Amino acid sequence: MMPLTNCMNGAMCGSYILPLTNVLFAIIHPDSKRSNTDLYKYILNTHVLENVDVVRDLGVHVDCLLKFDRHISLIVHKAMTRARLILRCFLSCDRQLLFKAYCVYVRPLLEYCSAVWSPHFKFLMFKIESVQRFFTKRLQGMWRQGYDDRLRLLNTHSLKYRRLYVFYVSSYSVIVSIHSLPMFLLNQLKTELDDMISNLLNKLALWMPQNITLQIG
Repeated sequence: MMPLTNCMNGAMCGSYILPLTNVLFAIIHPDSKRSNTDLYKYILNTHVLENVDVVRDLGVHVDCLLKFDRHISLIVHKAMTRARLILRCFLSCDRQLLFKAYCVYVRPLLEYCSAVWSPHFKFLMFKIESVQRFFTKRLQGMWRQGYDDRLRLLNTHSLKYRRLYVFYVSSYSVIVSIHSLPMFLLNQLKTELDDMISNLLNKLALWMPQNITLQIG
């Protein structure tokens, strides 16, 4: 067993009166194929930390394979439950009013931190989009309308489009913040990226036919 208190800055926790709580800590081993008995056990304040397969950090669930399938399943289930409650509890049949309630109480669940967990598999994209498909189809006068027509009548976009928009905005923010770094950090970052790309191309060259050359730039 390995005590974690030796790896943490105990002086900082003591000076700021921030005791470490055992229930807030767990151990996850990325891409671990070993059983729990073969994994290291860590101790925090005489408490053995539990080895888990899924961890929740800032509201986002990630598993030991660094995938977000569990997180997507949880938010879709919660969002679908809220969507059904809105359709059942509201007495008004005004589709604009109901859709505003959907935008306030349901859609944020499906878009929180989407730049982190946005899926690239089609079945996960369809799973997320199914909530909005379900809700908009049950609004007044929308039953026989196609999904694209329903979005046009409600003056909104698909969840996939909105995730892509958030991703572009987040990427732009990261690029702008990188360019605001000092010059020596930018040069160091560029050097590390060039080395990483060169190593990757060298590895790929081993799997390519001899008559094909890899070029960068």
